[in-house]
Amino acid sequence: MNKKSRLSYLATSMSKDGKKSVSVFKNKGFILENPVIYKPVSHKIVKRGIIGGFSRGSSRRMRKVLLTKSFREDFYYFGITLTIPGYPLNFKSVSALFKRFSNYSLRLPFEFVAVWRMEVQKRGSIHWHLIAGCDCSEPSYIIDQIKKVWLKCLSGVGNISVEFSGSLSEPDEVLNSNEFYNYWEFISDTYGEDSYILYEKACKIAIFETQTYGNWIRYIYDHATKKKNAQVASGFGRHWGIINRKYLVDASPDEFMLSDRQFYKIVRWYHRLATSSRSNDNSCFGRSLGKNYKSRGKAGRSCFFANPETVLKMIDFLHKNHD
Repeated sequence: MNKKSRLSYLATSMSKDGKKSVSVFKNKGFILENPVIYKPVSHKIVKRGIIGGFSRGSSRRMRKVLLTKSFREDFYYFGITLTIPGYPLNFKSVSALFKRFSNYSLRLPFEFVAVWRMEVQKRGSIHWHLIAGCDCSEPSYIIDQIKKVWLKCLSGVGNISVEFSGSLSEPDEVLNSNEFYNYWEFISDTYGEDSYILYEKACKIAIFETQTYGNWIRYIYDHATKKKNAQVASGFGRHWGIINRKYLVDASPDEFMLSDRQFYKIVRWYHRLATSSRSNDNSCFGRSLGKNYKSRGKAGRSCFFANPETVLKMIDFLHKNHD
């Protein structure tokens, strides 16, 4: 069944007040839209509070950007992991470090764009995952230029207070220390300025073998959800963002308007497919569905990284069996 047939069927069978919809993004996922009209509320202007963690709303907004936005068609796609060698840095140093990278990346010899997500490692140090793209298609040149930028950012950390001691992999916190040390000199003495660790491990770049948007999902899925709660960097400000937003363009989804009945049928079917099965000797086939408490398709917008063909098959099934 083609898109035109689906649109024709859904338009004729949609209820008068039906405003629900499904937006399908090729090789990415889909969005369930269930609008709700709220009573007008007068909001007072208040000072924004401190960002405490990776909230559900922040996670949803990041998933929405990854689904609804794409890099320009002439861009080359790759993933970046930025780590901080040595002892963990404090909030002020980390913020200045990544701000420096954001600024320096705009001076690269090619047009550059990235969506980033911040996490904390087991040893307490911050690192970043980025989905990136540029208008250069030479992998070796891209890797060399970005690594040089990150090393330049690390070399600009400067003098910092002594807050940790002992092993770099399992550092011990030092309380009330009035001593300072030069970060880059310490790193250079520990690893050597041109060592393998600094050049290769501090900045890892994975060039996507297949240059399609589906690679976004495979690379960033866990980082765009709340699955990695143990790696949420509380107290470090924003957890995700965009570098050079002007190079992001709107994706073109296939949109299908649904009646209330059609919408909730798709929600129930998808919820059942997303519910794992478990062994059950009392069941006829030896297995039964487990429990899935996750809410899907509730009021508002729900973004999913999943095979969009699944939703299209559901719409086809509605057309054939649920007129």
